[in-house]
Amino acid sequence: MNKGFLRFAVLGIVVKKYPVHGYRIMELIEEKMGFKPSPGSIYPVLNKLVSDGLIYSETSGKRKLYYPTEKGKKIHEELESQRAELVNSHRKFAESLARLVGVKSKDIFPENFSSIPGIVKRHIGKVMLKLHKTNWKKGSHIDELISELNTLIEILTNLKAEVEKENEGN
Repeated sequence: MNKGFLRFAVLGIVVKKYPVHGYRIMELIEEKMGFKPSPGSIYPVLNKLVSDGLIYSETSGKRKLYYPTEKGKKIHEELESQRAELVNSHRKFAESLARLVGVKSKDIFPENFSSIPGIVKRHIGKVMLKLHKTNWKKGSHIDELISELNTLIEILTNLKAEVEKENEGN
């Protein structure tokens, strides 16, 4: 995960869920994003946010609890506003593109997107990133894309097997 994005995510959690400890931050990121960052990635981010004056910590028993500062709340509000504008801009672009090629925008942005398992969203994101970075004149790049697609297929196959197993019991 990009460090800048991780900083934004951690700051957002501290602003919205304070007081919160580092391990809980990792759990919340896992719930939302489908992967759990390591302590080696979270704690340096927390320390940087503290040194930048965006959050502060207090010790409670064996744990450090993190709280936002007023500066942190203000910065988060500004970033969240910019993120919302960016998402809206991307959505409008995608809807325009969909109309151009004759696809309904509801087919691109299904209403139940939030119900898609995090692991599937994460691997779709990896595939999209790999597509973006693929040099179509290099076989090794295409092999990497095929590998990422195969991983996604394996995940979907496993999810299907789990669903079928659950349905057998009903």
